[in-house]
Amino acid sequence: HHNASTSLVYPVLDWNAGDADLVMLSLPVALLLFTTACASLASVAGAASETTCDINIMSNQTKEVITTTDTSAEQQYKYAYYRDKQFETFKVIIMLGVGTAMKSDNYSGLCTNLVTSTEQPILAVVVDFVPEWPIKNDPKRFVESCNSILKELESKKLISFSEGITLVVGGHSGGGASAAGSLTVDGASFEHTPNGFFGLDPVPPGVGPFPGLFKPVIGIPSLNVGFAKKTCGVDPLRSARAAYSKSDISHRTLLLISNDVSPNEYICHCAFSDHGCGVACPQAGDTETVKQGVADAFAIFLTTLDTGRNGDKEAYQKAIGSAPIVVKALDAEDVENKANLPWWKF
Repeated sequence: HHNASTSLVYPVLDWNAGDADLVMLSLPVALLLFTTACASLASVAGAASETTCDINIMSNQTKEVITTTDTSAEQQYKYAYYRDKQFETFKVIIMLGVGTAMKSDNYSGLCTNLVTSTEQPILAVVVDFVPEWPIKNDPKRFVESCNSILKELESKKLISFSEGITLVVGGHSGGGASAAGSLTVDGASFEHTPNGFFGLDPVPPGVGPFPGLFKPVIGIPSLNVGFAKKTCGVDPLRSARAAYSKSDISHRTLLLISNDVSPNEYICHCAFSDHGCGVACPQAGDTETVKQGVADAFAIFLTTLDTGRNGDKEAYQKAIGSAPIVVKALDAEDVENKANLPWWKF
């Protein structure tokens, strides 16, 4: 695609871990993640911060992308948001829940590509809605965190719901499953109704149907990105394919990363993050191309929210370009004739 230099702001990591279903891990690995999580509780978060450094990203022009990190006063959530500096207000908001054992500052590469993938002013927000615990399985906390953060962004005059906003919610792994569950969770609701769902290999913890016990139906347009074969212990039938099967059949899209063929077999579940981890899901393969392809596909998805009807496979595939991603299914199409079957018949 492209190649240019971009200014980014990087927050300070207070702990790094990978994204995988903890129940899939061995006891020593689970204990290591638990110890790491407990250590993070002892750290004290600072106020909102911005710093800038130059890195190379895939972009067709030089753009300055600013990252800001912040934490709620009660330590109930942490978040980072990304914006193209040329814009002062934003019409598109993406709220992404972090994956299992991930932090809000581990998705700067993907978010940089998202906010520069189109000429629309996009604000990408990554939310750690359960910062005190590595397992991100709480749809209600996701809703509450998003509502609070959106109020904060409006108070900063970055967004104005009175002037119209396109709100997309989603996330990676456990965060994606929680975002799906948040659309129908009891006891909490979005103060501003989401317009679309963006799932990055969303998967619930444990075993059973997507996404676990709450089994939501994603009744809004959805873009789901998954993998052709099992990676990092995540069954593809329980993640993006299952999210697609639970989505509105009139406006849904499934993209699969081709990790079933060489040289893509090392691209794994954490490909959407900056670092992955060296514990259960190491970063490997051409993840930069994957992030760019996903962002370019999201740009197509965004146009479909404006028109009210989905695009076609050719449009998505052309946008994805050389990235090892295949448009598997659209709208009412089956996924290998299984997408519309109950989960237990997969």
